[in-house]
Amino acid sequence: MLSRDTPLSRAFECMRFPLLLFVVAFHFPLGLPRGHALYYLERVGESAQVLMSIFFFISGYLQYCGRDTYTPADYRRDLRSKTRSILLPFVVWSAIAYILFLLSPRAQLGLPEPGNFMRMFVHGFEVAPRRSILGYDFLERCSPSVTVPYWFLRDLFVLFLISPAFRWIALRLRAWTIPLLLIPFTLNAGLPNGLISLDGLYFYPLGVTFAVCGYDPAETARRLGPWLIVPWVVLTAMCAWMCGDFDNHHLFMGVRSQLFFRIYTLVSLPVWIRAFLWVQARPRLARPLMWLAPACFFIYVAHAPRAISVWMENFRILPGDSAQPGDIAVWVLAMTVLLGGLTLLYRLMSRHTPILLVPLAGGRLPKKASNKQ
Repeated sequence: MLSRDTPLSRAFECMRFPLLLFVVAFHFPLGLPRGHALYYLERVGESAQVLMSIFFFISGYLQYCGRDTYTPADYRRDLRSKTRSILLPFVVWSAIAYILFLLSPRAQLGLPEPGNFMRMFVHGFEVAPRRSILGYDFLERCSPSVTVPYWFLRDLFVLFLISPAFRWIALRLRAWTIPLLLIPFTLNAGLPNGLISLDGLYFYPLGVTFAVCGYDPAETARRLGPWLIVPWVVLTAMCAWMCGDFDNHHLFMGVRSQLFFRIYTLVSLPVWIRAFLWVQARPRLARPLMWLAPACFFIYVAHAPRAISVWMENFRILPGDSAQPGDIAVWVLAMTVLLGGLTLLYRLMSRHTPILLVPLAGGRLPKKASNKQ
């Protein structure tokens, strides 16, 4: 297993909150009208759609890093751990979200049918249609009906369940596994029903391959990162322009647009790792990010229920309305209250009700709270 006291592990820890910040901002856009001075800056937040790939890569890498052997007993032990850390929070928070749907009339929009287990927890509803360079249409992913962002938890657990197959392939093909994964990813070759997201399907096994083959993501990022910073800045600017000027059909079904997003995803991974290797070496920057890292999973699952979405919609600007500096300040304040309030709730629960927090945070508690268990 990867030690918690290495530059790479600290970089992964420091990376969690900035990645989460992008994801939450993506879920609650301000909605600046076209032509506003900050319009394209807000569109940079659209890059969050590729950042989930980094989470998948990290999860796959950490699953097998430092493990020379992996027995059925190891798998059963990990299954119990993943059930507690991923599946249990997924079920508990889905139930909380469903109760909130029932309590709030405005939150009942898109209410799933009671008793439809498959739609609520497994397949959900179809989102993110894509067109492959190979000439066919597919779903990049589907989302549970209870709350859309929980697709990540479902996919992460499913990918773990089949991860021994990824390890078996990596042990036999070694370095050849990487191009065999990246070629179909670049071609945007997805599964037909969207049960497993395209990013998870390729980046989780990529992380597993790095771990099994003994490749160091930190060393790879140190070599590639400096060469990719300028291309990454250019691609980020292009991403903001495309997300601001292209319609959704062009973005999602355009072959060249999808090829662009795939390349951008590949470039982003080493750049982000390299950037946070730099951050973790500077205590003044790393210390607050390390402090926030344990709360990130809780913030992710707690920000998703529809009741919070309804509340955040009050701070969006309607299309065509002029945005004043005060409107932007109010949105920033609302986002700060959301993130700060959830962080404070996590810290208070970890101090006073850690037993209650365990199923909500998947056992991800601050070190002192964990020691009390």
